[in-house]
Amino acid sequence: MPALRPLHQRTFTTADASVVGVMFDQGAQVASWVAGGQDALWLSRQARFEAGVGIRGGVPVCLPWFGAGRSGQARPKHGIARTMLWTFVGEEERDGSVTVTYTLPVGAFEGSARGLSVRYDVTFGPELEMRLCVRNESEQTASFEEALHTYLAVDNVQEARIEGLDGATYVDHADGKTVKKQVGDVVFTRYTDRVYGRGGTVVLHGAAGGRSLEITCENSANIVVWNPWEGGTADMADFGDDEWRDMLCIEGANTLGEAIELAPGQAHVMVYRIRIL
Repeated sequence: MPALRPLHQRTFTTADASVVGVMFDQGAQVASWVAGGQDALWLSRQARFEAGVGIRGGVPVCLPWFGAGRSGQARPKHGIARTMLWTFVGEEERDGSVTVTYTLPVGAFEGSARGLSVRYDVTFGPELEMRLCVRNESEQTASFEEALHTYLAVDNVQEARIEGLDGATYVDHADGKTVKKQVGDVVFTRYTDRVYGRGGTVVLHGAAGGRSLEITCENSANIVVWNPWEGGTADMADFGDDEWRDMLCIEGANTLGEAIELAPGQAHVMVYRIRIL
């Protein structure tokens, strides 16, 4: 991890010092999870650590919309939660792990998401677990999109593959939003931007350090897979030209037609878990 940046950065270490996690108060963003001597997450060398600017890498929390939202006109991309200052509630050590809690209050968002409160519990241990709880505190129905936009480090994206999506239907945003069906493992040979119509468990082979990672997305109707490929980062000042080889995104999401609607008093909990195999 880089040295402390202008944004408030917090480091969490398990009692036996075998696991280290890093988060930023801005966006309650996980930036690093080192377990087994290797960081499973990717952070761009060009990432900007400035107030109000999204951090390229780690796990941005996308709320209350994903991408440009259901309207296709929402700005900024991926919502405002990732650039907001979250409230750090505290940390608790238990069973060899450290659980960190952040919150956002009612009124943090506008429109149909105005009545939402958010609690985010991140557990750094032999597994990384991120638990995003969104509750409707208002007397009206509330709606939102969400994603845990996880950037994963790989040795070489051209040799990486994702097992577990065979037969799943997806919308190919790299091919005019054509609806397709996955055949076999997901491999990377070009720009990839796919929204799969299912959650569940997948396995990433070729993660950094030659590892395989089991990734489970609970209460996620979508898994998003993304890599910008060569030339795809030309207009991204916070993304090195050659860094596309070292990363890919596997995101748990509820987006577009799978956006969440909550009646008054209801809550929705989305969980994203990474386990080293």
